[in-house]
Amino acid sequence: MAFDPWLSRELPVQQSLADVSQFWRRVSAPVMWVGGRQSWVAEWLRVHSFRLEESLAAFARLTIRHIEDAGHNVHHDRPDSLAALIENFLDEQRPHIAGS
Repeated sequence: MAFDPWLSRELPVQQSLADVSQFWRRVSAPVMWVGGRQSWVAEWLRVHSFRLEESLAAFARLTIRHIEDAGHNVHHDRPDSLAALIENFLDEQRPHIAGS
């Protein structure tokens, strides 16, 4: 199966980016966004007028990372690299969590 047909269904409640961003701005935990360097998603979002930078800016404690030689499915293309990024990110957060 090339895709999950449930992903193309509309949500029961439609919310604008502004509505969703209000929730995202309340996230106080550190957030890491990981993308594959060869992913088509950023271009697809731009073509469809989705403001990715604006969306990501809603998170106060955001870290952005990219993985080389990976497309949209980073977890399939480079699972070891993704695991290492996640482990490093969590290790970086440990002193902040222990000190709270």
